[in-house]
Order: sequence, then C-alpha cells, then structure tokens
Amino acid sequence: MEVNIRALSGRITVTVRDDGVGCPSEVNSGLGTRLISLLTSQMNGNMARVPLPRFCEVQVMVSVLPT
Repeated sequence: MEVNIRALSGRITVTVRDDGVGCPSEVNSGLGTRLISLLTSQMNGNMARVPLPRFCEVQVMVSVLPT
C-alpha cells in the first residue's frame, strides 16, 4: 500500500493506492466509504476512486482555505 499527501494551491490531496487485484467494477458503499464521504463533504472536498490495471487508487481532496 502506498499513501501520498500533497498540498497545492490551498488544497490537500490524500492518495491511497493498494497493490491488490484492482478496483471492483461495482463499488459497495460500506461503512468506511460512507464515513470518508461524509467527512470529505463536511470539509467541502470530494473523493474519487481511480481504477488502474493492477491497483485501486482512492483520492480525497479537501480545501484548507476558508470558503
């Protein structure tokens, strides 16, 4: 697993990439996914799942500047 945190132009992006079998074609909304989505939306951000050939990558982007 790889975790990357970047800050750029008032936004923080946290990227988590695993080295498993890739993202499933249909995503079940489990408790962890729901919690991340709720917290991200409260911080005026978004979450994206990026399917890659051999990996699954999830990106969480939030603003650190007041809106």
